[in-house]
Amino acid sequence: MAIRSENYISLCARLMELSCTRMCDGGGWGTKDHKILVDTLDALNDRIREIKGEQPMSMNVSHILTLLDQTRAEVEALGQATDIPKPTGLGAMVLEVAREEIGNGEEGGNNAGPHVARYKRRSLGLDDDKDQGSWCASFLSWCIEEACGRMGIAMPIRPSHGAKQLGKRIAAAGSKVEVPMPGDVVVWDRGKLKPGGKPSWMGHVGIVERVELGAGTSTPSILHTIEGNVGAFPSVVRRFAHDLSRQDRIELFAAFPDGVEDLST
Repeated sequence: MAIRSENYISLCARLMELSCTRMCDGGGWGTKDHKILVDTLDALNDRIREIKGEQPMSMNVSHILTLLDQTRAEVEALGQATDIPKPTGLGAMVLEVAREEIGNGEEGGNNAGPHVARYKRRSLGLDDDKDQGSWCASFLSWCIEEACGRMGIAMPIRPSHGAKQLGKRIAAAGSKVEVPMPGDVVVWDRGKLKPGGKPSWMGHVGIVERVELGAGTSTPSILHTIEGNVGAFPSVVRRFAHDLSRQDRIELFAAFPDGVEDLST
């Protein structure tokens, strides 16, 4: 039985998405990976153009071709970056947990719903649409606790609902770093600055998923993160890309500690 052309395109698009995600997981990006993905994109482009005239299509093929061209350009740019080590240990597991939560977030009201309650470790009653407060740090704290549980290790830090406090605790237990790597934590200052341009008490926190380096350099240029509680309701956990040349309120990069106690023995 022949596969309908529109189904073929959908399958190709999905395979391409999965390939990109797999190759980029943790920031690892090698020359071989780059060539494989570029060749795949070219082959998909050629095949889609071939079948475009075979039968009436229920999909906007021109739009798909445009997306393919854009994706190839992005892959070319990534191919110019130096390899970034993949995360290991607790940072890798926290990142994996965070990825699984993408798309979960607010339901029923701002800062509310069962997912937010789960991150904050609260039991919901009939008032589950009640605003439960900012939850970016609660989300990351939950990811850390979940990661430690899966690894059978003790929590190396106390969780916190405060972004800046959580970042400081991670840095104290692990280390403060100047150059972020996948699996590290990033903390921003938020809110109105105090007199003299001093940081406010408000903050925001996320976990680094991938780092792009500047062309021909070893200096991070684009920071790819996973964050919760960004934007208006209904805010969900999702991926972000930050141009570091425009980030003037990053307060801290922190790496999780190594050698935490194994509770499985």
